[in-house]
Amino acid sequence: MDILNYQILDVTVQDWLIAIGIALLIGGVLRVGSRIVAKRIDKLAARTTNRIDDLLVLILKGTKSFTLLAVGLWAALLFRQFPEQITGVVGRIAFIVLLIQMGLWGGGGGHSLVDGRIPRGKDG
Repeated sequence: MDILNYQILDVTVQDWLIAIGIALLIGGVLRVGSRIVAKRIDKLAARTTNRIDDLLVLILKGTKSFTLLAVGLWAALLFRQFPEQITGVVGRIAFIVLLIQMGLWGGGGGHSLVDGRIPRGKDG
């Protein structure tokens, strides 16, 4: 029996490997994209006195890789049309990971905003 045709949870190993590859690709693209956007907004924020753009930069830079990978895995399973039971479970896990990430964003950015630790644009 070919190892790639072996099934785990009614899905072949080959499909699992493809889905993992897609998830890593999506996670990597999201990571690179968020860094590019953060750098551009950071340059804009340096010219303004608005703290919202500074907060957005903190949020983008504070996004954890595990969050991007969880979203990437969920999207990959949907793309590869995995069984509903698997995509449902992974979707719920990805949602929980997003909630945790939102808590991290709120905790870090919210406290920074209140404490005045977010630098204020060009006037400091």
